[in-house]
Amino acid sequence: IYKVTDLQMSFSVKYDVVYNYSNYHVSLRSLILNWLENRRNTKRRIYSYQYSTILKRIHILEALLKILQSNGEDKLIKIGRKSKNRQTMIESLISTFKISDIQAEALSDMKFYNVSKDNISAYKKELKECKSEENKIKKILDSTEVVDNIIIDELKYFKDKYAIPRMSKIINPADINEIPKSK
Repeated sequence: IYKVTDLQMSFSVKYDVVYNYSNYHVSLRSLILNWLENRRNTKRRIYSYQYSTILKRIHILEALLKILQSNGEDKLIKIGRKSKNRQTMIESLISTFKISDIQAEALSDMKFYNVSKDNISAYKKELKECKSEENKIKKILDSTEVVDNIIIDELKYFKDKYAIPRMSKIINPADINEIPKSK
């Protein structure tokens, strides 16, 4: 079979792709490069979302620590008890503590036992962790090389986890003159 056919010859691959209702002929290389760019964009979107959620949490923790460290927890509880509904509580918090509406909404949703002096160290620790996570994600978003390394690590992980070893043997046709006989 090896001598008579082109079984060991290389061949080019062309793919017909439909994109935006148009047909395109693409090579394997361009297909892989497009996949890689798509993967980069996906990773950037994932880390951008994580970055925005961490920034929001940092924003809330800063307001909470500002209130707790200035002995404002009594004022916070009074405002909560005096308010008729959530909206009036948010407005009172904004005017009293000079905080943003996002911070006021988060404080209005908190349970009163979370606003104690015992929790200050836990909030400080969480704020420190969030800031380190923010720096880490910012480095990822700023560098394409780091994003590529993350993609490579993921591919290696999935290769190690799901790849199966090759079942057939690769032989060099120069070493043999004929196909080996089966047993």
